[in-house]
Amino acid sequence: MPGVPSSRACDECRKRKKKCNLAMPVCARCAQLKIKCFGVGQQRYKFINRNATGLEPLRIVSSNRTTLITGHLISRLEVRDIRYDTNCFGAFLHLIPKRIGANNALDIAADTFATVYSNLHLDQYPVQALVKHGKALTALRDCLKMPLDGQVAEIATAIYFTMLNDDLINNRTNRPRVSHIEILLHLLQMTAHWNWKSKFELETLLTLTGIVVMESLGNPRINLEPWVWNVLEKVEAPKSAEDRHLHTEAMRKSPDRFPSLELRRIIETIQMIREPAHRSSDLQFNYNLLLSDLEKLNRLPKSLFFNNEPSTDQPSPQIQLGNQTRLATVLTLALMVNTVLQESSSLDTNLLSENDMLVEESIAVSQIPDRYMPLGACYVTPCLIAACAASHNPKQQAVIAGLLGEISTTEGTPTTCVMDGVGGWRRKWEDMRRQVPGRPLLSAAICRHAGG
Repeated sequence: MPGVPSSRACDECRKRKKKCNLAMPVCARCAQLKIKCFGVGQQRYKFINRNATGLEPLRIVSSNRTTLITGHLISRLEVRDIRYDTNCFGAFLHLIPKRIGANNALDIAADTFATVYSNLHLDQYPVQALVKHGKALTALRDCLKMPLDGQVAEIATAIYFTMLNDDLINNRTNRPRVSHIEILLHLLQMTAHWNWKSKFELETLLTLTGIVVMESLGNPRINLEPWVWNVLEKVEAPKSAEDRHLHTEAMRKSPDRFPSLELRRIIETIQMIREPAHRSSDLQFNYNLLLSDLEKLNRLPKSLFFNNEPSTDQPSPQIQLGNQTRLATVLTLALMVNTVLQESSSLDTNLLSENDMLVEESIAVSQIPDRYMPLGACYVTPCLIAACAASHNPKQQAVIAGLLGEISTTEGTPTTCVMDGVGGWRRKWEDMRRQVPGRPLLSAAICRHAGG
């Protein structure tokens, strides 16, 4: 009974016998009608019984639950339109289809993600997506009541999918947002010392750790020590302090390697930003490293970044997004370290000038064409928050506020959530300023520099 390939059209176009252009995550016809688009790009098979006498109509054999969920998820992960590229959620997602069927909470959460993701272009999510999300929450709750039994990677991924689904749905419905980052933190604290070995487990561990590390910038309740060092021991080859120094210097001399963006270096920088006392020399070293990497990134051809002049000889949008994200991350960290150095020591006019330069570059890197929105702009918000909190120039702050408003509208993120992040960092800088003897809350030098 051999299989015969059938149409890859979406379910709606097949049902209405219309031609489907196979665009993902939603075909042109469904996008125009603003209806749900399921099954686009999925390979289907019809089967014919060779033992039967005469001609027999082809029939479609139904798939089991695991196969259906796997196909649903794969069709979404294969999307390469930069506006909807799922790689922004973590490269390890392409390994998840092989894990479907191993854990019920992961199965339901992954299927829900595929449904929610399919409706990103709509003004409102369909009832089906909300029902699936409710079932995913119930399955995850039931799963967390049971022993982990060696499925910590699957459970952690189910939590991550649920977090993504909740954020995407809440952004669209304006319901109060619930952060799952602290749940991930608790899970990582419990399991970081476990024996994570397989490729899927290590990539899951690395991705989720990166999410928590970046969230710790704006959430004082997140403590990275000591569990994060256990993670680094698993995902990095062991090196002595001297070997790490030699490795950093080798990367520093390379034109296309960026030592300030290594996970260990990012974690160390964040810890110094949060607790800068007696770390001024280390902060200065990391700051110089960030400026060096920024200079290298700025020397790369402009075609390697998002721009307003598309041409046929440009690299893939995925390469452009990678470089754009590196640039934004370096700017975010450099702005924060620059501000810490300003507020925790005597005034340095060089730091003030560099602050202006970093803010201007942050504004420039955030002004990207609409054709890369919404997922192609996932790096913009943290960069603009850091720039807004660090800037002393009212004109710069007005431009940044306008960009944050545009991003909030496009992503569906409430502006109040974004401004809460800005306010949190400003309060931290002010607290640091108070701890410097004889330092006014806003020095006359800064006011003059800002034109105030």
